[in-house]
Amino acid sequence: MCSELKLGGFLGCVIRLLNSFMSLPVLKIRFTDEVYGVGNYPYIVRALERHFAIRESEDPDLVVFGEGKGYEYKRYRKAVRIYVAVENRYPNFAECDYALTFLYLEDPRHLRMPMYVFDSEPDKLIRDSSYADEIQAEERDFCAFVVSNASRRTERRMQFFEKLNAIRTVNSGGRAFNNVGGPVADKAAFLRKHRFNLCFENHSWPGYTTEKLGHALAAGCIPIYWGNPAVAADFNPASFINVSDFACDGAAMDHILEVAESPSLQRKYLQAPSFAGNQLNQYYDLDRLADFFRRAVTSPKRDRARISFRPTVFKLQRKFGLC
Repeated sequence: MCSELKLGGFLGCVIRLLNSFMSLPVLKIRFTDEVYGVGNYPYIVRALERHFAIRESEDPDLVVFGEGKGYEYKRYRKAVRIYVAVENRYPNFAECDYALTFLYLEDPRHLRMPMYVFDSEPDKLIRDSSYADEIQAEERDFCAFVVSNASRRTERRMQFFEKLNAIRTVNSGGRAFNNVGGPVADKAAFLRKHRFNLCFENHSWPGYTTEKLGHALAAGCIPIYWGNPAVAADFNPASFINVSDFACDGAAMDHILEVAESPSLQRKYLQAPSFAGNQLNQYYDLDRLADFFRRAVTSPKRDRARISFRPTVFKLQRKFGLC
């Protein structure tokens, strides 16, 4: 059982043993279509184990699926299906019963769960009184950039990198614009060598905050961010440089270069907690996710829509910047 679920080593085994003694109801589950590709599988398991003794099964009661192209989830017609969005997509309720996405969507079948919650190190996002001193005492290069997607839809990010890199070298460790001798094997270690991290989202959309900002903050970088116009609802805006706050890219770059030369300005950003009150935000509340799963599993199963045009409409809205 423990080897099947691959969670938490000894601690994971202890949790399951305790669950068995408490006689929690057994929930047969299947994870498929790359739902755990960015680390969310263990987090979802922990949430489920608040209410169920879970068993992986080929005859599941619950299927949790992602955005892989195998469409394996379709095999399980009788199971409750929960879709986990890795990218900024609208859930197709003709294919799933419930969904976890970035969106601010008022629907009882939906729970907002930004991807940074699934792919971050929460303990490194809480700052103690010595944090700024420790970071400023380290020898670090100017700025890191780790991106592999250099398609037309990420043009905003590419252009800003090229402009800033023309003024002062930005170390690019991804496949795009690589100038460090090849893609880096350990993104976190690479970021920890730099004062700043250029961490633009693929595009701008309300609610779309991915793992990028959390990665930068956890590495002790001052993030240079662009993307979610409502990002202040996720992270403390005093802890990062938001390019959208400036009249133009030139003004943003002037500020970045000023901060790079000013230990006091760097300290201002480093002393600012990642979250309001230096406490993890509501999306890290495991009970919140656990209660959503319990409701999904125990509610009477509803008929799925025969067809849904809303995901296509959303895709067109996003493409043309309509929000």
